[in-house]
Amino acid sequence: NTYTGPTLVNAGALTLSGSLIGSTVSVAKGAGLNETASGVIAGAAAGITCQGSSTLSGANTYGGVTTVGFAGISNVTLTVNNNAALCSTAGGTTVIGGTTANFNNSVMLGSGVTVTGETLTLQSGSGRARLNFNSGSGSAVWDGNIVLSGGWNYLSSDTTGGTLYVGGSADDTVTGANQGLQVRGSGATVINSTLLLGSGGIIRDDPGTCLLNAAQHVFGSLSIYQGTFMLGAPEVMPQNILLTVGKSGNTADAIFDLNGMSQTLAGLADAHFASGN
Repeated sequence: NTYTGPTLVNAGALTLSGSLIGSTVSVAKGAGLNETASGVIAGAAAGITCQGSSTLSGANTYGGVTTVGFAGISNVTLTVNNNAALCSTAGGTTVIGGTTANFNNSVMLGSGVTVTGETLTLQSGSGRARLNFNSGSGSAVWDGNIVLSGGWNYLSSDTTGGTLYVGGSADDTVTGANQGLQVRGSGATVINSTLLLGSGGIIRDDPGTCLLNAAQHVFGSLSIYQGTFMLGAPEVMPQNILLTVGKSGNTADAIFDLNGMSQTLAGLADAHFASGN
């Protein structure tokens, strides 16, 4: 198809197995788009807005923005099953958090997928926005910059044995002036990007593992509520921060693993047995 008007999926699900050229796609709440591996969405001005969960599996070439979620709408997931599904890197991808309750709007990477050069914006002002991997024992890579805004944003590897790689090297960045970052899930998250969060803190929660590589990170604190936070290099964290281990009222294991490395810190606090618990 080569019409240039918008493609609106207002109800049900649209399966795309052919080419859609020059048309911006908008998926309404409760509806869905299922692009198969043979599908192609193209056009310099075309983009995708998903307010309903959708899947992209084709090698797309559209040049516009990809937007996932909307303020007030939660549990929207865009599943990415092709390295080129998110098209040209010019437009970028934005995830907008939905509600203030503990619900997520997400970009979820399929097993074996590597997204290269794309900027991902996680915008959690109205609710949780996250980058997610949830495909069993495989792995996926976001090899591009991530921009945080609006509040706590999330990196989540949800299955035991699975690994989410954030950044291909220290040349990739996770930035956000005084923004917080939570690393969640029962799988492994490997952070190769450089974290530039100002005074914003990092929280490790759930039973999984986070491995921090690279160097020259800037963040204001680290709290390990549950799971393991592991160092991938000596003095990889800022030396002027407070490390808090444990969570009030929570007896689950919270582990800071030096992994044979050295690390200087401004202070260490144990929060497992806070006053009144």
